[in-house]
Amino acid sequence: MTFILVSVIVAIAASIGGLIAIYTKKEIEQFDKWIKYSEIALSILLAILMISVHKSVWPVLFLIVGAVFVILLNKSLFHIHLNRFIRALMFGFALGILFNINRDIAFPFAVILSLHNIIKGSRIGAYYLDKRKNIFKVIGNFQAIFIIAALLGFYVFSNQLLQAVVLNFAAGAVITTAIGTKI
Repeated sequence: MTFILVSVIVAIAASIGGLIAIYTKKEIEQFDKWIKYSEIALSILLAILMISVHKSVWPVLFLIVGAVFVILLNKSLFHIHLNRFIRALMFGFALGILFNINRDIAFPFAVILSLHNIIKGSRIGAYYLDKRKNIFKVIGNFQAIFIIAALLGFYVFSNQLLQAVVLNFAAGAVITTAIGTKI
């Protein structure tokens, strides 16, 4: 039950970012470059946490496979929100797996991920405010994917080798989406 509560709290953090965007849109646009850098830094920190959990077989191989997967997916199925969906999916898998493996790592991961979601939610919210769309509906779509992926990571990926493979794959995908796919 704790796992589900933490997943929902992490998802709600993105909506807090959306609220921040409503009241600080000008500031977010003014400092967008620095906000984006902080989002990238937190994504990379989260990926490092994912990698450090398992001392698995061939972690670099699955990092590369995750990165190549995202690059190929972007080239064949380009969509403006694809990287956001991929990152939500990978962070969800990682949180679910980390709760299975080690809660001492899962809780700090969830805190850092909440900070990431606040930043991401504020950037998404600032982008959609001009378009007269319901920013909470847009943010909610990403967070629904995150929660479903977290549930899958927690309940489906129980094999230790599979957990290591998925965590390293997810880390490669997250790093690629954070830095960019123009490699």
